[in-house]
Amino acid sequence: MAITPMRGAGIGLPLNPGLVTPYTGPVFGNEIQLQGGQTFLIPAGQWVITPGPYTFIQFLDPITGIWRNFPNAGNTPTLVSSDGQNFRLANVTGQPVAAVVTNSGSGYTSTPTVAVSGTGGSTWKAIVGGAISTTLTITTAGAGYNYPPVVILSAPPAGGVQATAIATLSSGVPSFTVIDQGAGYTSAPTVTVIPDPREATAGTPGPTTAVVATTALVASGSAGGAQTVSAVICTNPGTGVLAGTAIPTLTFSGGGGSSAAATIVMCMCATPTNSVVTGTYSGFGTNNFALRTIGGLNASTPTVKNPTLGANVFTPRQAQLFNATNAGAIATAQLTGATVVDGGLFQAIPSTVIDTAIAGTSTFPTFGTSITLGLGASPTDTSLIQPF
Repeated sequence: MAITPMRGAGIGLPLNPGLVTPYTGPVFGNEIQLQGGQTFLIPAGQWVITPGPYTFIQFLDPITGIWRNFPNAGNTPTLVSSDGQNFRLANVTGQPVAAVVTNSGSGYTSTPTVAVSGTGGSTWKAIVGGAISTTLTITTAGAGYNYPPVVILSAPPAGGVQATAIATLSSGVPSFTVIDQGAGYTSAPTVTVIPDPREATAGTPGPTTAVVATTALVASGSAGGAQTVSAVICTNPGTGVLAGTAIPTLTFSGGGGSSAAATIVMCMCATPTNSVVTGTYSGFGTNNFALRTIGGLNASTPTVKNPTLGANVFTPRQAQLFNATNAGAIATAQLTGATVVDGGLFQAIPSTVIDTAIAGTSTFPTFGTSITLGLGASPTDTSLIQPF
């Protein structure tokens, strides 16, 4: 079915030539299907896009140079004004998408090379130095605030990672928490504190003194100085699909330093294909069972905090599988033949929970030691795109 623009009497989205340029590009269907690892560049124009449950709307970050996810949920319509180059749909299930630095190493005088295990074809870039302190220093304390002010830190040079912070209030006095330490700064970023616009109508007392705060670099990033690794970013998740239960690993070489380490953040779906039942699951009778997951978060402890481009690149979603038991027990054959109701989205291998309807049985089911789900299934996903 060819796309038909949503405009006309009663639609509520009339074409205004002064505000909207009609889409005049190639005609394609409303449905865009992407396999794991595939992307679709969103044409120039205004679009209402409903991504599938395994597809992300992404934009090209001009600072880091990588594609970042919109904070949208699957199957939720999102309005996108695309320039034709910097917005896309991406099904990155089964792919590595980010990393958490777990050891910054020491002694790096240049940027080390980052290699990944396996054959997926992902590419990675390390950034040395230029992370800010985990605290902001208040040089002029404000008072009388009714709402937490907005904190803006200036951007690093191109290719770095933006530092971020938030404010909280205690009796009208703001304090600050660094969320992302950033990476690649060559000098400490400027801290700008902007009162919430609601302060103008909040009444008394309101801000009586402007807040002034500064920060400092924990690694200067200056040329020739020994540095530590402050961030690792995925420049391309590749096209290979993970199969089984192994997660790729990163190794660092060169740069004059040593000991840097980082843990990959995956974007994975649960699949019964490579799943294994360990131990005996008995007492189920012939009732159906439902398998649910818990966890699946990347729990790595970072040495430099950059969650926005690490463990928070997407929100995990739990999986649900369904099947019938065989002779009162769950075996690998029943698990691998299960129907995937929702493959979920995971950053790491989740734990599993078994539910069952036990009517007609005289004993409570006896659970075995573990069920390990195979990960990395990349379902073909359908998104809807409609001119606005």
